[in-house]
Parts: sequence; structure tokens; C-alpha cells
Amino acid sequence: MTAGITYYHALPVKPPVERVLLRLGYKKSSGPPPEDVVSAIDRFASRLRVCGAFLRVPITGTLSPGSVFLGDGTAISSEGLFALLDGCLEAAFLGASVPDAPALVAERFGANAADEAVILDAVAAQCADAGLDSILSIQGALIRHSGLGFTRRRFSPGYGDVALSFQKTIFDRLMLGKLGMSIDERSFMLSPEKSVLAVAGVQTIA
Repeated sequence: MTAGITYYHALPVKPPVERVLLRLGYKKSSGPPPEDVVSAIDRFASRLRVCGAFLRVPITGTLSPGSVFLGDGTAISSEGLFALLDGCLEAAFLGASVPDAPALVAERFGANAADEAVILDAVAAQCADAGLDSILSIQGALIRHSGLGFTRRRFSPGYGDVALSFQKTIFDRLMLGKLGMSIDERSFMLSPEKSVLAVAGVQTIA
């Protein structure tokens, strides 16, 4: 833990098979997917390691219609995040990454197994999202004892009116370089590619 940040080097994740299949172009209306595809999804999911980070930051104020001010000096300008965080006590920054995915995908392509490489890529993407779910589940169990919980929704930079540049703020606050991650200072794209950042709210629960 660094400056209140919690790091995870091997998060327990189980990516939703149906979402992986959807990413691969399979639809429920088309009937059940081939068994070898489902088997490959399970096999690759067990091989991928997911790491992540988590940080809670106090909310010091909000200003309608779209400004949120945090205790670390961060000022957020977004109507979507304002709606998410208004009434919350804290903002939770979280990130998840699948560091081994690029090498494993390249390995499959190198072995002339392009079909498996495509499946592996889809599994890795869903593993990153599942990593965020895992972090919120672990942390949710801890804060529940204090009468706190997370908002049902979370926002990722680049969606809605949350600027992609906000990834830089989250990246820096979580000090994600410690997990071997990096961010392009101009495009704000993350590396490894299968990485995702998000913001959730911490609120009082009944």
C-alpha cells in the first residue's frame, strides 16, 4: 500500500462467457457456440493474471451542474460524474490490467493459431473489466462494516462526457507505474492495451 493506495497483483476474476462470446460476434439467436470456443475461453481465462489498484479520495464539494472537488486537489468537470458522485462521501479510483495478454496473444499468432489469438484477446478485455468488479467486491466487503458501499454504476474515461484525458489523473493518483503500466501523454492511451480505469462513488448505505 502506498499513500492509501491498495495494489493487487493477482485478482480473482471470472470473465462472463456471454460477454466474451458477444465480443467474438456470437449471438444468442444464433444458437449455442462451438464447444471448442467455450473451452478455449475457460482455458485462457485461467492463464491470464489480472492486477489492479484502488484508492479512496474524500469529496470536499460539488457545484451543479457538473463540478466535483476532491480532497487531493482534483477538480472534475463532468455532468455524468457529478450525477454519479453527488451525495457521495468519497470518490473511488480504480484500475485493472492484464499484463501478460500481449505476449500470450503474440505467442498464439506466432504459432499460426490466429483463431485462438482472437479468442485470447477477447478474454483479456473482459478479464480487465472483471478485475474492476473484483476490486469493488473485495473493497465493498471491507467498507460495509462501516456502513458504506459503492455506487452501482462506475464511469470510465472516454465514456459519456468523461474526457479521455481524465485517464491521466486516475493513472497518476493510483501511481500505476508501480504495476508496470504506462500512459501516452498525448493520446492518453494505456499500456498494456488490456487495461481499464474507472471512478465509483462511496456512499452511506442503510
